[in-house]
Amino acid sequence: MTPFAIPFNSLLNESKQVPSEKAEWNLSIIWVPELENDLSTTITITWNPASAAQSTFDSLQLYQRNTSVANMLTETNYSFPSNGTIHHFSIIGQTINDAPGQDDLPILPIMLGIIVLVFVAIIALFLYRRKK
Repeated sequence: MTPFAIPFNSLLNESKQVPSEKAEWNLSIIWVPELENDLSTTITITWNPASAAQSTFDSLQLYQRNTSVANMLTETNYSFPSNGTIHHFSIIGQTINDAPGQDDLPILPIMLGIIVLVFVAIIALFLYRRKK
């Protein structure tokens, strides 16, 4: 339960520390109309981009049905119509690692070294056969 007034007292707020480069949270929302209410409504999910930017993620996207519907680092909300059906969302945070890490091997120098060794071996073989 939350400190919100009825009917919002069943909403949850959860924060976790995530040490990995990718994290995914699933969120399901259903709006159930009361008998005297309309059969449809617009639901708005809101968040604070400044708080989202404090995460370690370079990308924080809100997805619905495997489609990104909001960039949570730049946008403040997402609205969608609901008619009492359940809506499934995912929030996916990712760290983009463009800089080579200490464990990365420098590919170009290794490839150049292999090419030079192959050429030296070919030249040595050519010179060896020429002497015979």
